[in-house]
Amino acid sequence: MKFLAVLSLLFSTAIVALALPSTPDKRAAASSWPHGPFSTRGGDIVNANGQKVIFAGTNWPMSGESMLPEGLEYQPLSAIVGRLKEAGFNFVRHTYAIQMIDEIYANNGRDVTLRDTMVHALGEANGTRVTNDIIKHNPQWTAQTTRLQILADVAKAEAQAGILMHLDNHISVAQWCCGATDGNGWFGDRDFDVAKWHRGLQYMAKWAKGHANVQTISLRNELRKSKLDDSLEYSWVNWWNHVREAAELVHAANPDLVITLSGLDYDIDLSAVTTQADLRTAPSTDSALMKPKTTSSKPVIADIKSTSFGKANKAVLELHAYKQSDFYSENGHLNDCPLLEAAFYRFGFNAVGMSPPAACRSDKWEEPYGCPRPKINLPVLLTEFGDAIDSNYKSVTLQKCLRDWTTKNKIGWAQWSLAGSYRIREGKQQFEDTWGLTTKDWSAWRSTDAMENFFKPWVRDMGRTNLEL
Repeated sequence: MKFLAVLSLLFSTAIVALALPSTPDKRAAASSWPHGPFSTRGGDIVNANGQKVIFAGTNWPMSGESMLPEGLEYQPLSAIVGRLKEAGFNFVRHTYAIQMIDEIYANNGRDVTLRDTMVHALGEANGTRVTNDIIKHNPQWTAQTTRLQILADVAKAEAQAGILMHLDNHISVAQWCCGATDGNGWFGDRDFDVAKWHRGLQYMAKWAKGHANVQTISLRNELRKSKLDDSLEYSWVNWWNHVREAAELVHAANPDLVITLSGLDYDIDLSAVTTQADLRTAPSTDSALMKPKTTSSKPVIADIKSTSFGKANKAVLELHAYKQSDFYSENGHLNDCPLLEAAFYRFGFNAVGMSPPAACRSDKWEEPYGCPRPKINLPVLLTEFGDAIDSNYKSVTLQKCLRDWTTKNKIGWAQWSLAGSYRIREGKQQFEDTWGLTTKDWSAWRSTDAMENFFKPWVRDMGRTNLEL
């Protein structure tokens, strides 16, 4: 029976592999936009011609229950991508769920159709209605068009507009993210099957081969301690063991991709990595950090440069910054940009190679505004931040500080998020999100003031990105 089970798994994997694209000619890719494959050089991401590339963009969610990019029932794909281009964005972080790939394997290598994914997520009546609305606005698709066929069309449209697609594994089971009780927070959590995670990452890494504007891929969004299972070891050592293994698998599946690594505490903290601290004893912003079970008598270091993907210069770090995070929300930090800059440096942006901000009072972590110096030099991306999109956005200290910080240090960024609404979020259908850049029906910017007086100038202030068409 074991032999038959293994044979069945190999057969299904082979069927799925046949559907994946082959690698494009590298010389042709380097001579045309976006001049990939990308790699790293110190604190920079560079294209195949050695030019530094700088990302400026947003997040386009598709990791909810419908597992398709939001908003397509309201507007044509061309209109949404046109709006992204109008803003000046050159980078879009697309979130996806591992469940999407699990369903392909469960279906003998066939993806789920537009109609079936909508009906499953929204019910027969609403799912059928939304399917029809998507087709009305996007007649190039039918009810039988599959999810990844639609995502491929999104990638193509973004490429034509000079926009990169970043693949972000947001969650395992499709739903709104993230929380300590959603079962998706930590390796081995209720719905976080590590083997399926590996399989899904490898699948999407191979899928990316057919899309020249997919140069980067993440491993996992906002890792956090699970409140559902206290036996799971939430430690730096366990983090590194899992992240290293997953990144090596992705690199083997598609050596061209740059891989982004997220940290602890909802991706607020990568300090132990950038300072090359002993992971057995390294501190964290998260008070829930656990003592590792390792029996090693030698220091355990997140030695990225010793890995295959590290040696190939394919490793990038990513961090988030939200007002809800404990450090940012306490002791008046949200109103003090110098202290916020010290925190950005302290938590991992120091790896880029900048000097410590003025508010850094020492190089010791245990001091409130201590800023330990980095011992590695890697690019760091700000892949999530945000607030309510209104005329007050440009006056919010955290947002202004992030803008100044990324502009000054040429750090790539992606705002959360584009989506003015979700098909379903936390059980509510047609959920409006005031943090979205667009209106509920995706027909306009939610705040013209925020777009014209904050985001567009921010994009311009980033200077030449070497992603211009």
